[in-house]
Amino acid sequence: MIKAYAYTRVSGAAQVEGDGLRRQEAAIKRYAKANGYEVVQIFREEGVSGTVEDRPALARLMVDLEENGHGIKTVIIEKLDRLARDLMVQEAIVRDFQRHGYQLVSTMEGPDLAADDGTRKLIRQIFGAVAEYDKTMLVAKLRAARDRKRKATGRCEGPKPYGQDKAEQLVV
Repeated sequence: MIKAYAYTRVSGAAQVEGDGLRRQEAAIKRYAKANGYEVVQIFREEGVSGTVEDRPALARLMVDLEENGHGIKTVIIEKLDRLARDLMVQEAIVRDFQRHGYQLVSTMEGPDLAADDGTRKLIRQIFGAVAEYDKTMLVAKLRAARDRKRKATGRCEGPKPYGQDKAEQLVV
């Protein structure tokens, strides 16, 4: 059995209690069992955007890989967009893995995402560009929906004003 770490991430604080982290962990554990890996520890990024490079759990993961002398050199993720939703951030993280000789495995995209052969790099970057595009489109759709609601009702987010119930009806 090859010992490995797992890395999971959800971007919004509201998603921490949702299904995302559990789904990712289950996929990673299934992949590990089927492919001869033993997941020693799961590093969970709770409510941190995939568009930023500076993430506490990812930093702890990298430090643990470097300093503990345990011989673990493999990290399993569910999908490349859990690592990053920005192509440049993704490639910076992958470069860190490459520089230290770590293996990055995805349950969706397959083994050794950090490989530097031309075809693997092209495919990884295409997936990264698609993830970045998907994130951009999602943000645009959510912004448009909030703008429509704000225009229709005068407000969209935040706590209900005093005296209003959930149906936006004034309670006297």
